[in-house]
Order: sequence, then structure tokens, then C-alpha cells
Amino acid sequence: MSRIREKLSKIFASQIPEFIRVGEYNVVNVQPISTTGSSKIVTVGDTNDIIAGDKLQHPAITNTVFVTKVLSSTKVEVSNAIVVTLSNQNAKFIRADSTSTFVKFLEAYYKFLEQDKGAQEVLQNARKYGDSDYTSDDLIEQFFVNYGNDIPRNIVTDKRTFIKHFRDIYKTKGTEEAYKLLFRAMFNSKAEFYYPSESVLKPSDGVWKKDRTIKVIPGQLGSGNPFDFKNTKITGQTSKATAVVDTVLRLFEGVVEIYELHLENIKGTFVREDIVGTKLIDLNSSPVTITARTVPQLSKIEIIDGVAGYEVGTVINVEGGGICKIESVDASGKIKSVKVIASKVYPVLSSEASAQGYNAAPIISPTPTSITSGNVILLNGVGSYTSIFPHGLTKGNYANIYFESLPNILEKELSVKYVLDSKRFTFDYSTPEINPSIEIELKANIRYTQPANLFANLNILKESTGYWLNNKGKLSELVYIHGPAVNSIDRSKLFYQPYSYVVKSDISIADWNTTASQLVHPAGTDVFGELDINKEISGNLEPTGQSEVWDYFGITSDSNVILASTTLYTNSRVTNLKVTTDMLYVIFNYL
Repeated sequence: MSRIREKLSKIFASQIPEFIRVGEYNVVNVQPISTTGSSKIVTVGDTNDIIAGDKLQHPAITNTVFVTKVLSSTKVEVSNAIVVTLSNQNAKFIRADSTSTFVKFLEAYYKFLEQDKGAQEVLQNARKYGDSDYTSDDLIEQFFVNYGNDIPRNIVTDKRTFIKHFRDIYKTKGTEEAYKLLFRAMFNSKAEFYYPSESVLKPSDGVWKKDRTIKVIPGQLGSGNPFDFKNTKITGQTSKATAVVDTVLRLFEGVVEIYELHLENIKGTFVREDIVGTKLIDLNSSPVTITARTVPQLSKIEIIDGVAGYEVGTVINVEGGGICKIESVDASGKIKSVKVIASKVYPVLSSEASAQGYNAAPIISPTPTSITSGNVILLNGVGSYTSIFPHGLTKGNYANIYFESLPNILEKELSVKYVLDSKRFTFDYSTPEINPSIEIELKANIRYTQPANLFANLNILKESTGYWLNNKGKLSELVYIHGPAVNSIDRSKLFYQPYSYVVKSDISIADWNTTASQLVHPAGTDVFGELDINKEISGNLEPTGQSEVWDYFGITSDSNVILASTTLYTNSRVTNLKVTTDMLYVIFNYL
């Protein structure tokens, strides 16, 4: 069907030269006409039987006049101006002989030009032929040759629609989106991706993250909600320190409303001051100024003397409400690190803390709870203690000692006189129950009683001890050393490397690898295919008693069969079992 809306064959009569019309006219009708001198407009009684191309004939009209256009039901336009003025006089309208062989030839010729892919049709619809929705079937292949010659022609999607995605494929070449588009077009299937580099061990690849926070109370200047600090740059009004707020948390410490700001990109050192941030909350209004007042908080615990005898997890209370826990100790129980659990804030500082620049708060150190066992040799009022494990004591430390074999001798405090090594020390000891001039060896227990000497650091900025943000850089059963795949036939083909990727689909790599390599494969990388088939097959059985299905089950399928569970059935009929090839070997073992 021709795409031309206005066909030349309908209007060719008005375009035929005048000399061709000579001698080929018949009277059609007589109409009363009225004219105005030197005008091309003619008024007639009725234009129903008048068409463009009719010749107007009247005795007073000496020149040759044809109707060129029908203007209304009573008016027509003619080819030449009529000189005379007429009023309601009869005139003849003569039409060309419709039986003229030459005219029929011209009409047929115009129709021939207007056929699909004819000269006139092609010229008049050249723009539409450039649109894949309207172009001819013969030109579809030419589109592929010109713009997508590497694309296979056996695509399952509509070729006219796919032509529109040529640019998308080339623009996204080397990306997952290009692969997915290609798989949809070629196989009407999905493609998923896995990158072995995510499972390759890389030295120092782990990301160690430290949270940095400050605590504030709502300010008095300006307006704005403290939650509006999120994703906003803040500036200290005194220190001029700056940072970007990542997260805002609202806390209540007693009756005090506190906001904890998690900071990134910190520059400078915040002090006890007002902080200000500016944020555009509404596009139709001016930026809002947000203010708050920083307050000191328990930032960390410094260990002056960790002493010995502590256990991990022991709670340490700080005056003002701060709570900490012992995070690690050495072999003797000496505190190595303390973790702040509840940092608390100190909006009103003690005079001592104020004098020290809000850098200290009293700590109520707990008494050690551990006991160590060993042997003691007593002679001349001096004891030599040898423990099984490191004792952790230093000169001047004190502890309690008691003898389980001598319950009548009460537990007594001792002070370390000399440290001989990590498991031995001496101390002064005398008791009426033991003769000092006789050497005696006894089993003894040391109970640690000296509390640790800890220092609570109050500061504006609190920094966490840190944590691993992910599992990168850690070797496990899911992380491999750089090298070929475990079951790779070609050991020179590296699977676990930074420049390989896996396309997982239900289409074999043999069906798409060549096309993908030409169209979407990123240069310098290695591609692997993972077949993911999940199809259903049907089977019927009627066991007579309780038995495993596979004892009676027969598999018939014209496609790949791939995970089926072994289930017990009793007097039941089984159909449409989903079977997967991952367990094909097991299935046939049952059979």
C-alpha cells in the first residue's frame, strides 16, 4: 500500500497541458453564471457537477478559461481573468472526454509512479524510509549492513524495534547493560554477572574505618532543626574548624537533649564553641542557618598503669555517667585497651576538669578479680614467689596472698620487693605461725587487689577504635589466591584475576561468545560463561508402598536436566517435579 497521502493521480487533470485537451471535450451541463470584470471568481447556480479542469464557455468570453478550484457551493476560481461583467447568464461547463486513451495513459502513468518503491512514492516519502517503523522490508537488511553488520540476524525480537537500539549497544559497549540488551534481543533471556576479582585476596585491601563524632546541644542563634545538619558543611565559630556531617542521631542523657553528629573530611580541631551550617531546605525560600553548641564528651580512656588481674569485659564506670569495658588484657590480666560504651556528655564541668581544659574526669576503677597460683619459699621473713603464669606485678605493686594448706593463716597483703622475672618476685612476709629461721615451701594463691590507674579523656571529638568496613583482604573459603579456576582445563587462562568476568545465563557460552566478543566485550578482559538452567520435566509413578521416588522414577527429556530432592511418597502420584543438572550424577546413581 502506498504511503502517499495526497496522490498525484487524483489531481493530474488540472496539470495536463492545454493542447492535450483540444478536441476532447463534451458538454457536461449548463449553469447560470455571474462575473465581475477582470476577476477570476465566477458565481454559478450549483457547483456539485463542476470539477477542476472543466472548461467554461460563453459567447461573451473570448479567451480560454478552465476551472482551477471549487471555492464553495456557488463559487469557483478559473485560470484566466474574465474581462466582461455578466449577470445570471447561461454558460457551458465542458469536461474532458473520460474515454480519451491518452488521458487514461497519463492517469495510469501517475498511478505507476505512486506505487510502493516507485519513483514518486520514494521521493515523497524519503524521510519515512529512514524510519525503521515505516521503511520497507528490503531496507531492513540494509540498516543492519550499515549500522550493525556484526549483529546476528537470528535475533528473536522484532528487527524494526531492535534497529532503534543500535546506538544504545554501541554507547554502552563494554558494560553490563550492553550485554543484557544483547541477550534480550538474541535469546529473549536474562544475563547476570559475577566478577572473580571480588574473591581474590589482595594484600592491604581491607578498609579500616574509624567513626568520628561530636555531640551538640541546639544553639540559640538563627533557626533550623539539628537534623538539617545532615549532608551539610559545619564551621566552628571559634576554632574555624570545618567538617561535613554524614549522620545525625538524637539522644537523651537524663533531661538533656543531645545530638550526635558523625563527621567526615575534618579540617582543624573543634573546641567548645558554636558551630554553624547553612542549608537550602526549600527551593522557594532563602537558605536556613543551623546552629548548635558543642559539649565535651568522654572520648577515650588512657591507661597509666593497667596492673594485673583483670578480665576482658569488666565494666569501668566514669564519674558523670560514662561507661567503659575492658577490651583486651595481656597474659597476666594487665589492661591493654578500654572501649568506651557510653560516652556521655559533660555540659557542666567540675572545677578540676575545667582547670585542666575539660580533659579529665574521675574514674572509679574496679578491683581486679583474678587469682593466680604458684609456690612460695619462706625464709628469714622473705618470700620468693614462683607462679605458673606471668604475674604481671612490678616493684611496689601490692596484692593479697593466702595458703590453702594453712587455713589458720589469714589472707595477708604483700608488697613486691624485687621482680626477678615474669614469673618470679620477692616480698617481705612474717607471721607468728611460721618459724622464720626454717625454710619452708608452700603452695600459695595471689589475689590481685590493686586497682588500675586510668585516665578519662574528655574532648569535643570522639574517635572510635576502628573496625573493618568489609572482608576484603581476609583469606577464607570464599577468597582465593590469584590464579586459574580450581577445575580449569586450560591452566593458562586465569579465572581469579582482576580482569575477568562471568556471564551467568541459561544460554551456553558457545552460542553467544563470538557475537559478544565483536559487539560488547571489553578489551583486555577475559570472559567466562556459567550455565544456569532451571527447567521443569514431568514424570508419573504410582508406588505401592513407602519408597524413595528415584527407585521408580524414569526421566525422559529432550533438554538439559539440572537439583532435585529425594523425597518419600506413599500411595501418591507425582508430577511436574523440578529437576536441575547440578544433581544429575546423584539422580542417575539412584536410577
